Amino acid sequence: MSREIEDIARGLRVLAGREKTQVLPCQVKDVDTDNMTCTVEFEGLEYEARLTAVIDNNGNRSAIQPKQNSWVLCIPVAGNEADLVVIAYSEIDSISIVHDNVKITTGSDGVKIENSQSTLEIKDSEISIVSGKVEIKGLESLKTILDDLITQITMLTVPTGVGPSGVPINSAAFTAIKTRLNNVLK
Repeated sequence: MSREIEDIARGLRVLAGREKTQVLPCQVKDVDTDNMTCTVEFEGLEYEARLTAVIDNNGNRSAIQPKQNSWVLCIPVAGNEADLVVIAYSEIDSISIVHDNVKITTGSDGVKIENSQSTLEIKDSEISIVSGKVEIKGLESLKTILDDLITQITMLTVPTGVGPSGVPINSAAFTAIKTRLNNVLK
């Protein structure tokens, strides 16, 4: 918005007795996720509003992205209506948090957690992990239970009418599976 229009809008608010900082109910017209801003409309005028407290390039941030055409509440930063920040949302499209090399993103399609070495995605009933290892903590680990099970299967003998059978002929395949599980589970 131009400086002249801003001055006129401010003058009209002074005349109407609304010169104090107030919460502005605005409709979201557009969202810029790269710059963490959105274009909002209040009383027929369009403004750019921040989605984060500070707009800088350090990378660390948390932001809620509103849905287009939803309603948000904005307040002027230091009383300057040309510098608005969103403080409440009627509808949310996504939420993102970035801290150092960890990024967490949520949206209608699920949750994604990323760092420099791996990614965890949860969507509906699907969990996917790209690189990295899975560790399940508890009293006894899944790895230990599966390891014991495969060990016992490779030693399996079955009583027969002529004496016990030998070890399974595919014990080498079970040993290979055990090695693969050791690579995946801690």
